[in-house]
Amino acid sequence: MKKILLYITLILSFSLLIVIGLSMKEDKVSKILTVSTEYLYLYDDDHYMRFMFFVNVNHPITIKESYDDIYIHDELMHERMTLNIKGIEKSHDESYLNETYHAYEIITDIPYLGIDYKLNDAFITITLQNGDTYTLYLGHLSILKKTSSSSHINWTNLYGIKEDNEHLSRLRYIDLYFDILNEDILKIDIGSMHETSFLLYEDYIRITITEAPFLLYQCPLRIYYQNGDIDTIFTFTYLKDYEILKESGLLVHHGTLN
Repeated sequence: MKKILLYITLILSFSLLIVIGLSMKEDKVSKILTVSTEYLYLYDDDHYMRFMFFVNVNHPITIKESYDDIYIHDELMHERMTLNIKGIEKSHDESYLNETYHAYEIITDIPYLGIDYKLNDAFITITLQNGDTYTLYLGHLSILKKTSSSSHINWTNLYGIKEDNEHLSRLRYIDLYFDILNEDILKIDIGSMHETSFLLYEDYIRITITEAPFLLYQCPLRIYYQNGDIDTIFTFTYLKDYEILKESGLLVHHGTLN
């Protein structure tokens, strides 16, 4: 009799665990996250823009063929720019708030605008084939127009550096190494809404970027010379971090998926 009661107890306990497990699985909220980022680009036919988001489930928003429409805009929709999506790439996985998140990048053409374009508070709206629409906060978007380069500098290497003891995925310095520089530099622009400064050394230029509550891991360089000429270097990725969510704190924006 005791053995029968033991078996019944074990069966009931096991059944209860299954029910609890299924309940927890059903209650899991499908989430999508973005992180405030400075997305800085220089227009070129052969280069693309990439916008990162994170999801904790498998979802059609990670599949290019599921997209019906995608555009960038400001909060009040006074400015709107339709994008031509080229693909969606899986980047990496992260652990955040006791869940696993999968990082993806939306890849689009860089729109030709013919002017320098800056949107300080940029959102991206995605409409899927099933009619679901999601609006996500991006941060700052800058697209610098293409200019003719003067070749006053022959650069050899680029290095991106964070601030000491900084875990946030944000550039603080860029070291631009060169073997030829034959004109005085007036200023260097990366397209940021925050100021930059520079110091010239014997064989490299150290560009300092103002600290700000945005991720910044890639940017172009536009070098202005005293004589009015300009040199450009296309968008280069300086940092690649794999614990972005954990280190970004209040910069993380939370949303839910249908």
